[in-house]
Amino acid sequence: MTKNRAWFNPKIAIAAAVLVVAVGYLMYTSAQSTSASFFDTVSELNARGDSINGELVRVGGDVVEESIEIDGVAGPVYFEITDGQETMAIVYDGQVPDIFDEHIEAVVEGTYYSDGVFEADTVLTKCPSRFHDEYDDAEEYEDYEYDDKEWDDSHPDSGTASND
Repeated sequence: MTKNRAWFNPKIAIAAAVLVVAVGYLMYTSAQSTSASFFDTVSELNARGDSINGELVRVGGDVVEESIEIDGVAGPVYFEITDGQETMAIVYDGQVPDIFDEHIEAVVEGTYYSDGVFEADTVLTKCPSRFHDEYDDAEEYEDYEYDDKEWDDSHPDSGTASND
């Protein structure tokens, strides 16, 4: 006569195994999406070279002056980014952000090819230096003459606000 194991239920064991696999999968995909939010510099990406040929990667740098070329109205955009040490050519077939311009910090995501071509799927730009403490062009505002316009406090557009 065989002894029944009252404490072992195969249905519960299978459910527990499925739960462990599901939680493991969610942790893995969460870790992948977190690591994808960072980016390499141009020098770091070029150093990895052939080992990442044809892979989806992110690279960031400043848009090089006079490197932006737009091929027609809806054609691809060609530009270069630099980290101050090395430069990388980018081709992007899509709409660039409104603030995309020379000297803007950009992060591009796409496929890296070791022959020097980076085909971008996404272009993100960092907001310009208006959030920095120091303004490079502050002197252009020093000579601005403001009128001595008097405001009528009774008018809703008087420039004063009250929370009464």
